[in-house]
Amino acid sequence: MKKGVIIIPGSGKYRLQPISVADVAKIILEAINEKKFSKKILDLVGPQKMSFEDFVKLFTKNTSVKIQKINLESAYDEAKRNTRSVYGLESLNILVGDYTSDGKQLKKLSDVKLTTVAEFLQSSRLS
Repeated sequence: MKKGVIIIPGSGKYRLQPISVADVAKIILEAINEKKFSKKILDLVGPQKMSFEDFVKLFTKNTSVKIQKINLESAYDEAKRNTRSVYGLESLNILVGDYTSDGKQLKKLSDVKLTTVAEFLQSSRLS
């Protein structure tokens, strides 16, 4: 973003479930204090599944940051050649892996009302 551009490798149609850092902190605190979390493995995911492209569009809304798509194969080649590339190999694998969760167990255990993407982006805007 500092350079005025966000690069989207490939189509950008792969999905993610962004979760607010504040929500993660609340859930961890709750898990430390509540026995119901004992011996549980949870997917810490936000309440919405969205494409990476849609997330980037929301993130850059009302900014001068441009969105640039690059060929996925080119992104992988760059990551292999350049340790300072925008995306590393592991990041690309996770990003395009389309890993999502239903979040049912998290909702069942946690009393935290999860923040939507629009809400946490709005609250973190630097104006």
